[in-house]
Amino acid sequence: MSRKSILMIRPWIEDFSAFDHFAQPLGFLVIARRLMQAGFDVHYLDCLRSTLPITGTPDTDKRLLHPFRAVRIGKPDPFSGIPRHYRRFGLSDEAIRDRLNEMERPDAVLVTTGMTYWYGPLIALMDMLTERFGPLPIALGGIHATIAPDHLTRLLPQARIFPGEADEIFFRWVREHAGGEFRADVTEITPAWELAGPIGYAPIMTSRGCMHRCDYCVASAMSHARQVRRVEVISREIDHLIRVHGFRHFALYDDDLGCGTREGLEHFKQFLRMLCERAEHMTWHTPNALGIASVTEEIACLMRTAGFEQPRLSLHHLDRRLGPRGLDDSALQAYSRAAEHLIRAGYEAAALSCYVIAGLPDQRLEWLDRACTQLLSIGIRPYLAQFSPIPGTPLGDVRLGQLGYRSDADMLLTNKILSVYRHGGWSGAEYQAFASDLKHRRQNPCSVPAEFEQRDVSDETREIG
Repeated sequence: MSRKSILMIRPWIEDFSAFDHFAQPLGFLVIARRLMQAGFDVHYLDCLRSTLPITGTPDTDKRLLHPFRAVRIGKPDPFSGIPRHYRRFGLSDEAIRDRLNEMERPDAVLVTTGMTYWYGPLIALMDMLTERFGPLPIALGGIHATIAPDHLTRLLPQARIFPGEADEIFFRWVREHAGGEFRADVTEITPAWELAGPIGYAPIMTSRGCMHRCDYCVASAMSHARQVRRVEVISREIDHLIRVHGFRHFALYDDDLGCGTREGLEHFKQFLRMLCERAEHMTWHTPNALGIASVTEEIACLMRTAGFEQPRLSLHHLDRRLGPRGLDDSALQAYSRAAEHLIRAGYEAAALSCYVIAGLPDQRLEWLDRACTQLLSIGIRPYLAQFSPIPGTPLGDVRLGQLGYRSDADMLLTNKILSVYRHGGWSGAEYQAFASDLKHRRQNPCSVPAEFEQRDVSDETREIG
């Protein structure tokens, strides 16, 4: 009797921009491992997989990241007048069909989804699957399936939509359509990185969920109450990733790293101490940003010794305090303390950066400009994170209402590009000029405040208790 097979697909992207900034479908590959343990042959089709060479030098993030193949395509009607090129990122239709033609008919297909405004590739992908295999069981999960399951159900009635995390209901669906027996103990399942092909880094999570309930964010809907992983379990996963896959670069995927509470900070310190005690040289990256409340003097020293490179910071819920004076005093002081701790721990000022959200309802460009000037003055380089209005979040609903969004409206209206190019408080040309000027200002190093004197922590951090 032949083994049952599952085809897992990460679709391509159609958007104005898309970057592999340490972007791998971690949860999807954990599901792949569970399916493999249940006896399935798992085939993984990554439609974002690049055939372009890795660029950069070994000492830069670019060395780790594969650029997505990009082809300019027609711009959908909601984006008419936006002075930016619209592109398809990932494999071509021909390349995807070639891959599908090489496969036998699977017993079921699982598709992960991304942003709500990336639904176009999902429709085309369903057509390709039907064309090649005929009707077959298809399940969709991921971000879009969690944020707007009703929209996907209307859009793709032939597929089963699973919001949230993969649970017993999902695995029961797999058993009904393809069989398999799944392990009950899933505490130490490692993602199936061998399916992803050669990549230069491995994502890891030390915790799941977020304690904040920011009025622009959907992180709390993506997982249940915040849970932390035992440090010894994380250590064993690192052992596996180094020994089996040869990884030396790691990206922390936590939504709320450290989380700023006493318990969260203590867990983060235990994790960092574990890294400091290991013999291997590792480099760690924080693509989801580190909340500034988590950067204490002790943690900054531990991060430096553990190999955290170019830490990126975030205000998290304090972003809403941006006003006519830029950042309010408490937010600016919090950033200043974090910068001071990191620079005294040995980081160069040029290595420090942060996200500032642009395009929130009723925001003003002069507020953003003042906040960025304040951050540059204390040695932190600000990067603009364009606001994507998410249906069901307070600020998302406000912004979508300004754009004329209704429950049956086109999900393309949730694209972040509209929050900055059709904001209402500024013109697209004004925003582009501001963003270009900010990029120039980031490229010109600012002086480090004299009080942020560096000190050598290479020997003392292992003694921190």
